[in-house]
Amino acid sequence: EGRGRVLEVGVGTGRIGLSLAPLGIPLVGIDLSRPMLEQLVAKGGGVARLPVAQADATTLPAPEAAFGAGIACHVLHLIPAWRAVLDELVRVVRPGGVLLVSRGTPPRVTGALTEVAWAEIGRPVLPGPTDVAEVDEAARALGLGVRTLDTVVARGRRAPRVAIDGLADRVWGWSWSLTDDEVAGAV
Repeated sequence: EGRGRVLEVGVGTGRIGLSLAPLGIPLVGIDLSRPMLEQLVAKGGGVARLPVAQADATTLPAPEAAFGAGIACHVLHLIPAWRAVLDELVRVVRPGGVLLVSRGTPPRVTGALTEVAWAEIGRPVLPGPTDVAEVDEAARALGLGVRTLDTVVARGRRAPRVAIDGLADRVWGWSWSLTDDEVAGAV
């Protein structure tokens, strides 16, 4: 709050952006995936509730220092050239701005079911970092100050069927490259 425009890389279905925009945070979202952006619009009743663009995070369509903050949550592990994303965020977030990067962990039910699925089909190889320590190291190499924030625990309930249906619908990035047979086996 109070930093000006905020860029969310990998805005996806709006899980973060649609929560921040009504609070007055001037958020702009980008995502490479058109289907994810279409889900964001569907969540908004057919209207994008925040400015969004289909764009590649490794070559952000924004001038230098255009934002006061940047967010990359649950996205770098999906991007082979994830270090280029950090470079771009450093370029478009003005000096003294803030970058929030999270690898995150799935909720208890989803995480447990993911482990069961991976036991069945094998753990997928992700193109980007699987440990935030790797991202921290890259950030330090860029001269950024790095600090770990207190863990934020999301509260709520997700029925196992919702998580299983999410896998069947390939809602998680790690599942996008699975074959139909692998998805069926995991489900």
